[in-house]
Amino acid sequence: MTNKKNEKNEIQEFTEKAMALGNVLDSAKIIVSDITNMVNMIQQETTKREAIRANRDVIIEKTRAFREIMLVVMDKTFDERRQQFDGYFASLDKAMDKNDTNMVAGILSNMVDLAKNGPLKDLINLEATQIALKDPDTVWEF
Repeated sequence: MTNKKNEKNEIQEFTEKAMALGNVLDSAKIIVSDITNMVNMIQQETTKREAIRANRDVIIEKTRAFREIMLVVMDKTFDERRQQFDGYFASLDKAMDKNDTNMVAGILSNMVDLAKNGPLKDLINLEATQIALKDPDTVWEF
């Protein structure tokens, strides 16, 4: 009887251990699954951050390239305008020396027109400018 009682106790202990072991295994499976999901999420988020950084770098380079283009365009445009104004002022001096009021009026009219139609006049409408900047087919004329 003691033998049977001992066997019963051993079986009960084994069953309890097996159940506890089953819980441990289930828990371990859950933990391994959670860790796997976390590692996958970290990899996905790392990939997203790398894509964001790469996109940022492309935008920065596009901005720098646009800046360089604009500096060249502005330099050439304003240089041409400066030369035009220099010519107008030289002509204005000659017209004033001759007391030619008609010529003075004509030259001043040309200077006002040139000033009114400056190279940045179309940039006043910011929304239209932003749309044009996004359109690769936009032709910028100065």
